[in-house]
Amino acid sequence: MSVFERNSLNKAVIIDDAYDAVPTAEDLANHRQELYSFLEDIEESDSDLLIEHYSSFNEQDWDELIDSNDFISILYSLKDQLKSSFALEIFEDFDSTRRHDLTILSKIQKDLESLGLLVTTAGRNVSLTEADADIIIIDLFLTQRQGSDDYAKSASILKNHLKECSPKPPIVILTSRSPRVDHLKESFRDEAGVSESLFRIVKKSEILQGDKLQRKLRRLATHYGDAQRLVDFINSWSCAIDDSRKQIVELLRKLDLTDFAQLQKLLLVKENAPLGSYLVDLFDHVAQYHIESNEALSRSANQLNEIVIEKYPPPYISGKRETQSFVHKYLSQGPNRLCLPNSASVSYQFGDLFFRSQETPLASSKNKSVITSIKPDEALLLLTPPCDLMRETPNYLLLILGNISRITPSTPQRSFKPRTHAFYHNEIFYSIEWDVKSPLSVTTEALDYALSDGVISKVARLRAHHTAEIQQRLLSDIGRSGLAAPMLKTFSVSLAVYYPNTEGKLTALRIEHPEGSAAMHIASEKSHRLTLSEDACDSIYSALCALEDNRIHPSSRSMYGALRNSESLLLSLEKGLDFKWMEQDKPQIVPIAEMIKVALFVNCHNIDGLVIQRGAISDRSIVFCLTEEH
Repeated sequence: MSVFERNSLNKAVIIDDAYDAVPTAEDLANHRQELYSFLEDIEESDSDLLIEHYSSFNEQDWDELIDSNDFISILYSLKDQLKSSFALEIFEDFDSTRRHDLTILSKIQKDLESLGLLVTTAGRNVSLTEADADIIIIDLFLTQRQGSDDYAKSASILKNHLKECSPKPPIVILTSRSPRVDHLKESFRDEAGVSESLFRIVKKSEILQGDKLQRKLRRLATHYGDAQRLVDFINSWSCAIDDSRKQIVELLRKLDLTDFAQLQKLLLVKENAPLGSYLVDLFDHVAQYHIESNEALSRSANQLNEIVIEKYPPPYISGKRETQSFVHKYLSQGPNRLCLPNSASVSYQFGDLFFRSQETPLASSKNKSVITSIKPDEALLLLTPPCDLMRETPNYLLLILGNISRITPSTPQRSFKPRTHAFYHNEIFYSIEWDVKSPLSVTTEALDYALSDGVISKVARLRAHHTAEIQQRLLSDIGRSGLAAPMLKTFSVSLAVYYPNTEGKLTALRIEHPEGSAAMHIASEKSHRLTLSEDACDSIYSALCALEDNRIHPSSRSMYGALRNSESLLLSLEKGLDFKWMEQDKPQIVPIAEMIKVALFVNCHNIDGLVIQRGAISDRSIVFCLTEEH
């Protein structure tokens, strides 16, 4: 039984405007001037023929005719009967492009049928409900014009369908002959509401070259159960948010001003907390209560626990701002929360974050303190316990010093000091490493002066759970409570692959894969993982399999023969290669299969021409060389 049958993925539909035999007005948008010329110089016999088939020909102006799908359809049907050569020339480009696309679509259909799928085809007016497809292959632009906004048609088709098929969401493959598909894929995905775990792109230019489409579909089908659980969780969470909002608003409307006055007398006066600040926090917790109480969300969350990490698809190395934004919002409060004080008498709160102002003079001599000496690449975090900041202004405040660095995909982060992994400020994402050996005790007056003089500014407030973690690390002698595991540290690396030539010397393998398609993940000081994008995995595996024996050293040919007969290397690359950090010129052997190993070098710049030997580099090893990008 195939992986498609196991997951009940039996039907596929291909949606492309090339299946529409008649052009629309949008298809000819790039030929508008030629249509004007045709209408301007039209012969009488051609005019009579058009009037016979399109009665409104003389009643509509030229723009109305050119924008009319009915007129374009009739014009196309009569193109061989018209005397004017303009008609044939106008439609020549449409017919030529359509024939080329149909050749590619025929290959797509054969690829899908080779996987055991029942395939149907459809044009722009497809009904996905009637198609009842488990796999959707859809063109980015359902028009030959291919303007910047023309993907809205295909995105709308998917969006309307996905609203109706949440129990079993389809796998979606986006295709296009346009080079802009890489740039527009995320906008299309978001507008259509497709989950990334069920979404991939395959360029039409790649389909005729090999089995890339089948590989991507097999991967998606292999992990379909996990992806379905994730989509179900997202949908359940969205419904839980809506239900929570309705219940809170209903509760809020039942409270009168006298109820708020009583609440303030019972609790808030004692804590010296303003009503507005308290209610924002209060309803955060009430919303969390309702979300946690949602039965469908709990059920879908439990289903996520069934996901086995080892079966995950290839991790993506894209340095997405969305990921950094997610972490930033998890660790920091919303910016407008700074406007709501937690106390009527104290202006500082637990987790307040201060940066050095970039364009302000130093404080006057009478106001100088340890705060005024911080550097532009340093930050301060307030760690004074929240209870001390509620009732009265303390004389001294506890702060910790941190080093700020801009986040880039190629920035290694091997330190395991406490860190705010993503912080967004002035449209830039930063990482802040906190120095637990540099606590600062400063007077409230000194902090007031530094702020009023413009030496530092309050830029944000970190959330209590994250601030408490940093505080626990600082006060570790008191005892450390259970805290979240440190986040994985990731940075881009360059990857070169080598094989032994006939003389036994290592020779670089020519591989085409996009920049940023390889990354190093550091889970601990001894645990590292190399991960590659799907395209990089495919490119490396295909290039190695394509090596002919007459280019390989005789002692290594048996290993390459085993490589061609097994996908064990491809599967290992998709999961990621685990290794320990080693010295620069010493390789680590990573076993793949009985006869296949990878010899992994890191930051080794003298590898070209190195001779394979028993021991350091086995003749049954493929050599990978990783280089940190700076």
